[in-house]
Amino acid sequence: MALEDFFTSEIFFQVIYSVALVVGAYLVIKIISRAISKFSEKAKLDKHTIKPMIKLVKVIVWLIALISLLGVWGLTGPLSGLLAGAGVMGIVIGFAAKDVFADLFAGIMLFFDRPFKIGHVINIGKLWGIVEDIGLRSTKIKTFDGKFVTIPNTKVAGEMVANVSIYEGRRLELVVGVDYDTNIKKAKSAIEKAAKRLVREKKINPEPPVKVFADGFGDSSINFKVLFWYNPEYTKEHGLWFTEIKAELMEAIKQEFDKSGIVIPYPQVTLSERKRKKV
Repeated sequence: MALEDFFTSEIFFQVIYSVALVVGAYLVIKIISRAISKFSEKAKLDKHTIKPMIKLVKVIVWLIALISLLGVWGLTGPLSGLLAGAGVMGIVIGFAAKDVFADLFAGIMLFFDRPFKIGHVINIGKLWGIVEDIGLRSTKIKTFDGKFVTIPNTKVAGEMVANVSIYEGRRLELVVGVDYDTNIKKAKSAIEKAAKRLVREKKINPEPPVKVFADGFGDSSINFKVLFWYNPEYTKEHGLWFTEIKAELMEAIKQEFDKSGIVIPYPQVTLSERKRKKV
């Protein structure tokens, strides 16, 4: 084929159209990606939400470009037969992979619902941990005992999720038992004194104030409940777990009890003798 004939042939125009389709698809992806990025800045969306949206746009645009290319080169006939055969196979695969698709849809819902972010401390079922990654099919967390756990998104979407990282403060509870012979006001004062020490050290928040109150009669003790708030930023800055703040308050309370002569009792059983009545 002569060079002049090539430039006027159908193949030449097919090549031009193909190049134009590829370049056009690339430009469309760039434009849409920038639009999504600008929208995300205004809507204050997270990075882990933006990335899958952009990936989805790329897949859709390139798929449309591929189908258009097949049309340009006259390959729509084989494509129709392939799609017809794929329809039957798709039904079979759909039943086999229904859980996978369910996880994908649940993952998309999590991206838009945003119940937690990467780095947040969450509780799912019986698991406590830090969110390491949020994927389309699963959520990955690092538990406090150092395990890397992958949870299917359908389970995450179907469980009650507790997120303790959204708000600045976080409340903890501590139950302290004292001997029945202990003066209640004296015990309460000792607990409050221990809590104030941790407030001065900025380990416990001054607001909301620490609450100390008698909570019940145990088998061997009068039980006090201590409600206190701490700042997660402090624990993060000093490399502490929230359980360590609780442990420090327990230590401070024990020291104050020792100073005041207050006893934390061991479990006790009292036996009483009763005489049977004669019938």
